[in-house]
Formats: sequence, structure tokens, C-alpha cells
Amino acid sequence: MEAAAIHGHVVNFGSTSGSADTIMTDVLRTRSITVSGGSLINFITTRKDLLRRANDVLNAILEGWLKLRIDHVLPLAEAEKAH
Repeated sequence: MEAAAIHGHVVNFGSTSGSADTIMTDVLRTRSITVSGGSLINFITTRKDLLRRANDVLNAILEGWLKLRIDHVLPLAEAEKAH
């Protein structure tokens, strides 16, 4: 919240720990910050949604505006070393 500008908007989309941090509402009020959030699971509720979004990603890669960065390539025998 400290990084958000006055009148800023903070978006929390998903969380790796499974739950979001608690937000103290006085921080929002004193700096006029708004907050919204979501989770991918709420946007992919059907197989049709999943396929459409997967195709969007694949098309973006093919069109060249979404770039993949591959840092490491490991043989399958070393898969346990991947993080």
C-alpha cells in the first residue's frame, strides 16, 4: 500500500500462499486508495473458458507480442532439480 499513489488503485490477483493479506481500511481512506482483487479460478469456470484463454495465450506467442523466457533446460532425468 505504501507504493500506491494518492488516489491510486491496487490490484491483488491471486496469491501463492492461498490467502491474501489483511488490508487496514484506514490506509485506504487516508490516501483515497481503491483495491480490487480476483483469482484465475473465478475466470475459468468452464472448459470453454479454459480453451479460449489457453488459445489466447498461444496466439499471443505466435503473434510475437507475448515472449517466453526460458532460463534453464534440464533433461527429464533431472526434473526434480527444476524450481
